[in-house]
Amino acid sequence: MSLLFLLALQAAVSGPPAVPGRWVVRQSQHAESGAAGVSATLLSNDRRARMVVRCDVTYSRTISIQILPQRSSGIAFAVPLTLERVGGAPFLLIWELAPAGAFARNGERDVMANEAIANLRASAGLLRLTASDQNGRPVELLFDNRDGRDTLARVIEACPPPAAPASAPTPGG
Repeated sequence: MSLLFLLALQAAVSGPPAVPGRWVVRQSQHAESGAAGVSATLLSNDRRARMVVRCDVTYSRTISIQILPQRSSGIAFAVPLTLERVGGAPFLLIWELAPAGAFARNGERDVMANEAIANLRASAGLLRLTASDQNGRPVELLFDNRDGRDTLARVIEACPPPAAPASAPTPGG
């Protein structure tokens, strides 16, 4: 299964949280491997999009941040996108576009995304996504992340970063 298919499936299967500012956690299980995954979804303040932080267990344990516009919003992103804590520096993320929205993920060696996801967890408060749509019009989405610390910790715990390679023993030691 491709990541784009899984992103589209995520958009189709999970409905939006009922209230902006409240993360909704969903447990999942991979049909073939039985591996458990977790996703947390946050509705934007204006209800035009969802932010999904997801532990993908399909092939390897990776975390993605997905921004999925509601179908009725008419939003179709163009790159670049910027996610930041209001009043803070932007998170360093590499965004990819898919039919359902945009996503950034922590691939095998994507240290920036790992750091951004940890910083997202620590960034209680208002998050702002700025982008433009495919017609060049500006798009701004605000997400109330006041209660994200414990919720995002559950996603991070389900997808621990890969262990650092063991160092070679030193001579004589």
